[in-house]
Amino acid sequence: MKNLVSKFFFQQCIFILLICLTGSLSSSWAQNSLNLEGSGQKWVNIGDVDVSGNQITIEAKMRRQNNMNIVSKHEGTDDCNYLLRPNSFQISTTNDFYICLNTFTLNTNTWYHLAATYDGSSVKYYVDGCLVNEIPATGDIILNNWDAAIGNKANWPTGPEQFRGRIDEVRIWQTARTDSEIKLNMNVLLDPTNETDLVAYYKLDNNYDNGQGYPGFDGSPQGTPSFDSPSPVFIPFELISVTKTDITCFGYDNGEIEISAIGNDLSYSLDGISYTTTPSFDELSPGNYDVYVKDGACEEIIPIEILEPSPVPTPDI
Repeated sequence: MKNLVSKFFFQQCIFILLICLTGSLSSSWAQNSLNLEGSGQKWVNIGDVDVSGNQITIEAKMRRQNNMNIVSKHEGTDDCNYLLRPNSFQISTTNDFYICLNTFTLNTNTWYHLAATYDGSSVKYYVDGCLVNEIPATGDIILNNWDAAIGNKANWPTGPEQFRGRIDEVRIWQTARTDSEIKLNMNVLLDPTNETDLVAYYKLDNNYDNGQGYPGFDGSPQGTPSFDSPSPVFIPFELISVTKTDITCFGYDNGEIEISAIGNDLSYSLDGISYTTTPSFDELSPGNYDVYVKDGACEEIIPIEILEPSPVPTPDI
């Protein structure tokens, strides 16, 4: 438990610091998002943004109405440098073509932070900073000469791959970001020009500029995309503690479990089926319990045992 609490304080101190800095660094936080809803072509061409080698991370906040391209640079399965969709992440390497599915069901018209990584041995898919799927993969990522796109397929924009919904905070990295790096930076990168492995970064705050600093990757709007209200701030999920109160007397059912956690939409369960928003359980019998703490795609399971005292011996008379 000590390690869990230490981890929590380290991560949340960083997050709280970011919140406190919003007044003086408000320009770093989302001011708008990209609206691609409706009909007709609405997307952004960001140029030939290749990622080479055997590591990559693609991130974006999005609110979907379909499952089409959030960020893409591909023609087909033999040349997919990267393709992030709400339901999958796809890459082609020198060894094979890989699709890592998002196994968490996303609601429509709801904001999520999505991220996908490849580190030379596996492809991972994250929702709101939490890992939801992982598949083995090897090889170097295949390059191509197609332009990359936010919200469509640049080399076939009139085809069926137009994304409908809203997009924000798009990032393309030439490294596999760690779980904690993804979770702690879902909302903003405070100093993107000094991120060594950041290839391109689109805040989409009333412009299509590459926040990483290289103007050759500035975006160009295609059709009639527009800017809308910003995406929400995501609170990284953390389970702080699970504490118990044992049975007071033999034969009683007055055990208790208390849970402390932070997140965006927390719920709790003792069986993984029936969930409640109340972070406590009482009138528990002695025994072993699995405590489920869920926040959207994020979930932790903590085993805990409620003990009871031995029965009081009946005195001999």
